[in-house]
Amino acid sequence: MATTTKFHQINQFVSRVERATNAAHLSWMQRFADRINTLIIVPLDTDCPAMIQTAYTALAAAVTNEDNCYKIITRSELTDQIHDADQARDNTFIGLRTMVEALGRVGTAAQKEAAPRVLQAMRDYQVSTSENYELESTHIAQLVQQLELQPLSDDCTTLAITSLVSQLKTENQQVQTLIAQRNEQQAGIDAQAMQRARQAADLVYVETVMVVNAFAVVEQQQGASPYDHAIDVVNQDEDYYIQHVFTKTQLKKVKIGSGDLYFYY
Repeated sequence: MATTTKFHQINQFVSRVERATNAAHLSWMQRFADRINTLIIVPLDTDCPAMIQTAYTALAAAVTNEDNCYKIITRSELTDQIHDADQARDNTFIGLRTMVEALGRVGTAAQKEAAPRVLQAMRDYQVSTSENYELESTHIAQLVQQLELQPLSDDCTTLAITSLVSQLKTENQQVQTLIAQRNEQQAGIDAQAMQRARQAADLVYVETVMVVNAFAVVEQQQGASPYDHAIDVVNQDEDYYIQHVFTKTQLKKVKIGSGDLYFYY
């Protein structure tokens, strides 16, 4: 009785990958590329077929490009700098206000007269360290402008806070500059770049799967091939991603000109 030869094959999975969120899609591509490298390319070394090496090279490049696109759409390196600059100006403003409040209670007679006028200006311009960056920047800029003009500039001199006002102005300008730089950076981002990167990765992923599956058939001897372990691991990875990673998929809508672009996020 003839027996049927069973070949190890990577399961069809691209349809699930295509519907994944951006983060999950990238995660799978990185995992898959790593498996091909560590379980096939490295162990086989010079015995690894050129077609598999070529497919992996293209895959690795596509995954790197997708990773770069994902970093751009999710976070700017300027974000941390803006946060730090905002924290610095908040500390200066709070220190300035605290000092004026204290001098209004325990300062000289002249300082007790000047303090309420400066505090009133802070209230008039509604400076709050809890509001968003842009609004706080605008309110602080307006406040500083008034504090630099008479008669409030004389009050600042009386309270010995002129240097603190100057420091607050510099720190506020730094926040505004960083925000402008980040906005300029993000304005140059192609909203469709991530989608194109995903599609490119999907194509080379499918090609890599086809090539590995083909060699698993043609190089099988005595019921086994050099790719069986890698294939089994990838299939196990697929099961894990189905159960634990690809469970929540959302569509995000982005306005592109006069139309809308939907992509998985």
